[in-house]
Amino acid sequence: MTIEERVRGRGGVARSGDVARTSTDRARLADAVRDGRLVRVARGIVAVPAAVPQGRALACGGSLTCVSALAVRGIPLLAEPAALHVAVPRRRGPSLGVVKHWGGDAE
Repeated sequence: MTIEERVRGRGGVARSGDVARTSTDRARLADAVRDGRLVRVARGIVAVPAAVPQGRALACGGSLTCVSALAVRGIPLLAEPAALHVAVPRRRGPSLGVVKHWGGDAE
């Protein structure tokens, strides 16, 4: 199983340590990122290119919501979202380029 298949098997977003446990796997992960087959969305988090929004949301400690969730699901929008919308638990710090929707526990 390739590193990309492991990431896809986790919904398209994964923590690097969960998919690359050996030095050989870490080298393959670095190759996949360098070749554009995977994207490093934050320290320790990689995603397949189509799942970058979900990966950025995970890096913020939340999940996609609002127009960002609709866009990822292919629901037609009047305009593309200018920023990523993420549901996060209260007391999360700032994240550039993200509109945070504060609430209870984000899952």
